[in-house]
Amino acid sequence: MPIPSTDIKILWARAAGLCSMPDCRKKLTPSSETVPAGAVVIGENCHIVAESPSGPRGETPIPESERNRYGNLILLCANHHKIIDTDVSQWTVEKLKEVKEDHEIWIQTSLEKPQHDPSQKIYEYAVTQISEDLLLKYWDGISDHAIRHLAHVKLIEGCYRANVLHARTNWPGNIPALEFAISDLVGRAYSYAEHYMSLAWQPNDEVPYYQEDRRWKKVFRADYDILQEKSEVWRSENLRLLLNLTHAINLFADAVRIYIDPYFFLNPGRFAIHDSLGVTDMLNETWILPNRYSDNE
Repeated sequence: MPIPSTDIKILWARAAGLCSMPDCRKKLTPSSETVPAGAVVIGENCHIVAESPSGPRGETPIPESERNRYGNLILLCANHHKIIDTDVSQWTVEKLKEVKEDHEIWIQTSLEKPQHDPSQKIYEYAVTQISEDLLLKYWDGISDHAIRHLAHVKLIEGCYRANVLHARTNWPGNIPALEFAISDLVGRAYSYAEHYMSLAWQPNDEVPYYQEDRRWKKVFRADYDILQEKSEVWRSENLRLLLNLTHAINLFADAVRIYIDPYFFLNPGRFAIHDSLGVTDMLNETWILPNRYSDNE
């Protein structure tokens, strides 16, 4: 009897229209502009135990009524159909059933798995937004100004926005290491912005940088020495917090590459502070790559 259409539909559906051989998995309905259907069928409904007792593996004792049913069929390309029916000693009934079962499990676990994981979307959105808020795409230039105590207005605003985003996000808890890296980065960014703005101001709207408010130097003051010392402490702490922020960015990037996107900022790779004017190295241009935190006791 012919193979029932229901069994054929089940076979093709469970194999996802691919050759079942793990080293092939060729698409069995390739597109074609020369046929009305727009595609051609190159797959074959192959018998594990031949329909005829004289065919490949046909001597296996199964009822004739079962030989054209789904359980005795495997979906293959024409090449692999020829191979299994030619080399019968290699392609036994047991091996073909194993190939079929493995292929269908692979389909279930890879092609049929949910494509829209809400928690993944939360992580992806947070990573994208924080990267934009902290201007990571422009970090070389941003850090070059920041180390000279010229923090870009967008960086400071971004530090605060990232903190709000973190506080308002309903974190799934699925990837604790990534969530810790995000929390740590956002906390370091907030600490940097809070300290920086304690003595900074924006002279006018045309200057896109917050800079130290040093108007006290223009007039005689009895507390001049106190303010000068306060300024030096502020600048020193700026550098420490900027180094910590840069290290946190690298830990964040590492976690994102592991759990979200292996290509995340492959260029530049490691984030560093660009000191083009050499304010930290006697006017020699240098790159500073912190590899640990420096936290006050």
